[in-house]
Amino acid sequence: MKTIHFPCGAIALLSLASLLSGCAFGEYSTSPNLESTVQALLTQVSSQSTEIAQHLQYISYLATREPPLQPSPAVRPVPTPFVAGSLFINDGKCCIGSVAGQPILIPVLFQAASPAAEVTDMRARAGSVFFNESQLSETEWEPFSPTKDFSYIAPINWSGFYVTVQFWDALGNLSPVYSSEISVEGMPAPPTIPAP
Repeated sequence: MKTIHFPCGAIALLSLASLLSGCAFGEYSTSPNLESTVQALLTQVSSQSTEIAQHLQYISYLATREPPLQPSPAVRPVPTPFVAGSLFINDGKCCIGSVAGQPILIPVLFQAASPAAEVTDMRARAGSVFFNESQLSETEWEPFSPTKDFSYIAPINWSGFYVTVQFWDALGNLSPVYSSEISVEGMPAPPTIPAP
């Protein structure tokens, strides 16, 4: 009879607990028939453990693999006006004054730009209120100018002077409507001193 040494792990895999006991290396007596069976089982366990290790490696790879990059759906950008602009009345100051009942020239600075083409035209309207695009459409287009003076006759006391403008580039792109205002003080005329 021969003595065969089995590791504890192999015993568990083969379900040989009924034949073998203990978790340390142990010595067990076997017959020649049992020895060949156990050798065949050990060979099969060794082969299966190699296969299992390969499967575990592949499963580990699949578990940690990043998903394929999916192209993001095309996002349609929100359209923005091509032409952007601004205006400043009397250099952006809060107020201006004049003699009530007499015309005063109020300077306005215009700025406009378009990434598509040169800004070529504008329409500007002044009055005692802001104008919307529909009301501004009654105003004629004119060549773009960075400055323009508007004449205003102020009543006595304080009043508001409003300017509304829209710009147009060479490709026909329109800007939004821009508006600004300034307070105008209409002062009484100075008294005249009669000649002696």
